[in-house]
Amino acid sequence: MDPFTEKRVHSILNGYIHFKIPARMRTAVQLIYEISDHELTLREKRLSWDGKSWEMTDIAKFRLEPEGWKVYAKNRQQEIWLGVNSIMPNMDFENQLEQVERDPAGIFWPA
Repeated sequence: MDPFTEKRVHSILNGYIHFKIPARMRTAVQLIYEISDHELTLREKRLSWDGKSWEMTDIAKFRLEPEGWKVYAKNRQQEIWLGVNSIMPNMDFENQLEQVERDPAGIFWPA
């Protein structure tokens, strides 16, 4: 990923996280992301019930491929990443993040 794209992605995600998690909840719930090479993984961290540790859940993976950002989700057993066929690759990362946020099929943010 080129430096311009990486900087833009950081900016988009930092703004998204700021608005997604209310300030009063940030001591118990956090969204974090990791970027490596041409992919980005979005994760949720929640304080355990006893408040002694953090539990991590993978939310989505975004991989920059020649046709654009492809979105992946973990299978039901949380073992492997699978491509989300209902979200077509797109060169606009912000569009892909918006698709994950909308999540009409309940893939990323189960109720």
